[in-house]
Amino acid sequence: MLDMPETAEHYDVELDFSEADTGAPGPGETKRTCVATVSVFRDPADGLRPGLNHQSFYEFSRRLNTTALGMQICCDDVHIDQLRAEATALLAALGDGV
Repeated sequence: MLDMPETAEHYDVELDFSEADTGAPGPGETKRTCVATVSVFRDPADGLRPGLNHQSFYEFSRRLNTTALGMQICCDDVHIDQLRAEATALLAALGDGV
């Protein structure tokens, strides 16, 4: 998010996260994993409009390896200065500073 260019040029970064769910597994499950993808981009099909997408889901360890949708957020025409400011504040709050 901090690297998204202000100028209208191609940009596409996807970050994938995965974490074992610490809750008790359901019947027939050995484990459950929380998975999330965050995409930060400038859409080449729409005048390089900046956007931000987040999608999360659960993977269940059953025979069929089923999944369930968690949360999905799509933000079009994001304000890059505000996005950078909020990302910087989040990093500072998490103690990673920039």
